[in-house]
Amino acid sequence: MVPSALAILFVFNLTFEKFVDLDIPQGEKAQIFPKLCSVDGEIFLLLGCFYYNKDREERGRLMIFQNREKVMDVMIDSQLYYGFSIVEDSLVLVGDRDGNVYLYNMKGEVLKRLKLEGPPIYDIHNDSLILFYQKYWFSLFEPITMELKNAVKFNPIPNTDALVYRIFKGKLYVQAGRHGNSIICCNPENGDNLWEVGLGMKNFVILGLLPAPRIVSSMDFVHDTLYAGTMIGDLLVINNKGKILNMVSVSKGLVINSIREMDKDRILIETHEGILSCVEKKTMQRIWEFKTEGETGEPPLVLRDPGLILTVDAKGNIYILDFNGSLVERTKIDDDFDGAGYLLAGDIDGDGMIELVLKGSLKGRIYIADTEIQCKRNEIIRGKRND
Repeated sequence: MVPSALAILFVFNLTFEKFVDLDIPQGEKAQIFPKLCSVDGEIFLLLGCFYYNKDREERGRLMIFQNREKVMDVMIDSQLYYGFSIVEDSLVLVGDRDGNVYLYNMKGEVLKRLKLEGPPIYDIHNDSLILFYQKYWFSLFEPITMELKNAVKFNPIPNTDALVYRIFKGKLYVQAGRHGNSIICCNPENGDNLWEVGLGMKNFVILGLLPAPRIVSSMDFVHDTLYAGTMIGDLLVINNKGKILNMVSVSKGLVINSIREMDKDRILIETHEGILSCVEKKTMQRIWEFKTEGETGEPPLVLRDPGLILTVDAKGNIYILDFNGSLVERTKIDDDFDGAGYLLAGDIDGDGMIELVLKGSLKGRIYIADTEIQCKRNEIIRGKRND
């Protein structure tokens, strides 16, 4: 697919401007984690923040915007990661790193508060189920009553800080096994394991002599098919019964959560080393490859219409490719970036055009860029980092 004239116009008029700046002291670091949520057809931009105050105490903050106007701004006792979401009845559920759970209304008033036991809260998922992710366990939660309905705990994997996991159609898929080279599919409502599949070992990897485990590094779904990436560049295709359909080596690096469908014949894969590969879906043969200057840690953004791919590296470079792998444009943000930058996309202004939200600054900043790409009014193209 060749980008349209409108896409070219979009590319050469792409300008990212600071939307939120926490204005932290010189030498300090802070991060903002964005999500886009839809409520009654309206888009809200949620920004969870973590930083240290002047006394070096952990602090958090949640800001919510509608049409770029701030509608809520609350301070949290401890740091926030992705532990926030808009739930039923337009209520806001928040979980911080100290295990505190808050239920707010959209005016920023605390309705309920609860202290959870266990590890820090890193994420709140609000798809078919509301789940807290707490490093090695998941808690099913009822926000209105503030009650835990169930908790599913997994064994820690040596030399890993957290589990690789994915929630898809009400099922929980989690990295498991002694070496982290297995995947468990379970029902989070009762903790029952539905199936487990081992990815095995790969021969002649370490020093060309010893086998190495295929440690799971990513999990993504394309329709109902699970694509599991490994730390040694393998990609495994697994059906919804836990059967391995295909296993190929697609790269030499660690595969990140990046598998995205470009069209019915091609998928996109990216590694931590910044290698972006287009692969034929049936044969898993590489069609083209592109290398970024810096490392990458989060999924690329795929815009099927007009046929563009956008990815962000650790040096603050934003690359725009067409579906043939050709570099259409590259721009750089003058900021201190980490290796986990990415773009959200949606009609956050309600004008029928896609706006881009850029995460990645270590200085507590969020950037937004307007585009000339049309979409459905109030449509979310990508609302969370793993969408």
